[in-house]
Amino acid sequence: MSQEVYLANPIAPGAEQTLETLFLLETFGALTTAELQKFGIAAPQARVHDLRHKHGFLERIKTEMVMVPHHDGKIHRLGRYVLVAATDGLGGAA
Repeated sequence: MSQEVYLANPIAPGAEQTLETLFLLETFGALTTAELQKFGIAAPQARVHDLRHKHGFLERIKTEMVMVPHHDGKIHRLGRYVLVAATDGLGGAA
């Protein structure tokens, strides 16, 4: 992105990936950190934090810990983010 375009359209660092994270959670309902990274979300934990604390999704995104086999044969514990349906019809927190 050129400096001129960036200055004309300032976007907070990570904002595009935060919106992409929300889109992915709305599409799939639940994804692990590894799955989000495969979709190009570099720091899923930070993007979910932003959604929860800056965009009103505190009560709508739950974290479950899951055990997932890794390619090295070991079992890894990962966070799985689950988007809970809105009860107010507005998309954000009720």
